[in-house]
Amino acid sequence: MISRWIGDRRGAAALEIALWLGFLLVPLLNVVDVGYYCFQAIQVRDAAQASVQAALQLCSPHGLTFPAVSNCTGLNSALTAAAQSTSLGTNVSISSGSEGYYCMTTSATLVQVGSGGGAINIKSGDTAPNANGNAECSSFDSGKTTQFAGNDNNSGDYISVTTSYTYKPLFNDLTVTTFLTSPITSTAIMRLG
Repeated sequence: MISRWIGDRRGAAALEIALWLGFLLVPLLNVVDVGYYCFQAIQVRDAAQASVQAALQLCSPHGLTFPAVSNCTGLNSALTAAAQSTSLGTNVSISSGSEGYYCMTTSATLVQVGSGGGAINIKSGDTAPNANGNAECSSFDSGKTTQFAGNDNNSGDYISVTTSYTYKPLFNDLTVTTFLTSPITSTAIMRLG
C-alpha cells in the first residue's frame, strides 16, 4: 500500500509549481514595492516643483516688489495647494521653505548673498524680510555683465520649497522598502526676480 503511494506521480507538477512560486513571489513583491516607492518619490519631487512654479506664477508677474514672502498675498496657500495637486493629495506636506538672494557662479552653482524674505512658515504666516538683497555678483561671476537679462550683475531673488511624504510599504517586512528612506523629501528652487 505504501509502495503504491510512493510511486504515484500524480500532482507532482502542481507541487513543484507551488514550491517555485514561493521562491518567485518574494522577488516579485520587491519589484512591485520598489516601483511603488519610486513612483511616490517622483510625486514628491513633482509636488516641490509645482510649489515653486505656483510661487512664480502668483508673485513674479506685474512687477511685484520683492521679497515675495512679505509682498505676495496668498503665497502660503498657493504653495500648499500646488504641492497637494499631485496624486499624493493631502498626504504630501511642505516641510520647509525660504526665500533669499543668490548669485550664480561661473560653474552654475548658487551662492546665497542675502536672506531676502526669511523662512516661509506655512502654519504661522510670513516672516518679515531683511533689506540686504540685490547684492553685486561680479565677484562670483568673473566680470560677466549679462548674467540675467535686465538685471545685469545683481543677485536674483530665489524661492526654495521642500516637500515631504511618509512612505508606507505595500508589503510590510517582506520587501527591501522597509530599509529605504522615509519620509521621502524633495527640494525645488526657482528664481522669482
